[in-house]
Amino acid sequence: MTLSLYSAIATVSVKGGFTEPRQGRLGVLLGLLGLCLGVCLGAIRLDFENQGHFNDFDSEFLIASFMRCFTQVITTSIGDDVLRRARDFAEKVAPTVGTGGVYMDTHQKNVTKIQQDHYVSKVGEEAVKQVFEHLGKTIQGPDYKIYQGKQKSWDSDLVVEGIDLAVKTQTKERASQFGLSWTFQASGQRTDPILNQPNAWVCFVEFDEQHRQCCVYPAYQIKELVFGEPKLAKLKGLKKIIYARTLPPLKPLNMKRLNTSKSLKIT
Repeated sequence: MTLSLYSAIATVSVKGGFTEPRQGRLGVLLGLLGLCLGVCLGAIRLDFENQGHFNDFDSEFLIASFMRCFTQVITTSIGDDVLRRARDFAEKVAPTVGTGGVYMDTHQKNVTKIQQDHYVSKVGEEAVKQVFEHLGKTIQGPDYKIYQGKQKSWDSDLVVEGIDLAVKTQTKERASQFGLSWTFQASGQRTDPILNQPNAWVCFVEFDEQHRQCCVYPAYQIKELVFGEPKLAKLKGLKKIIYARTLPPLKPLNMKRLNTSKSLKIT
């Protein structure tokens, strides 16, 4: 297709040489040179496209343009309806976790803790959705369906313009105890497959329950992150941690910088 385009452009140049009498031989010569140049450039690009170079680059840039639509932390307010929906989901899903409501890898049996984990996760997903929607992106999720046993999966939390996005959320209270950080499952029984997907995208969120606000960090690719070990000895070998202090700074992708001082409202 690209080769045909270059050839067509060059052919127009040739025709121009023949139909402009004043140009005479010079017009013909320039037309022939244009034809040769068009064929050469078309062949080169066609070869690169066959090897996937241009397609890969264009695809990566397009994805980055969707996911990197903001590069600084954005604060968003959380509506009562969102909190109720997240709480209701957490209460329903807790008994379906593991076997009899138990995290099998950490042997967590505290149902209240399990409910809180799912509640916080859903609030974080809603916050990220609100930010991307505010920026004009089409979002699918969060998913509030209750799955049983083998129906559960590691499907992405959100889909942004057709691109999978994971969301990790920590409360401000927990951050004050262990430092602002986010957890990935990495045990023999439960390992987040995203850890083996360097090009996968993830957003990090800090949830301030007292003030009903979330700080949403811009999306990162797994390959950009530095994974550390948990501070609790009992969790070492079971989880991988991303500490906020290790997040690399991001530069805008030829887009306007956002006014991150504005607080958004989730409804």
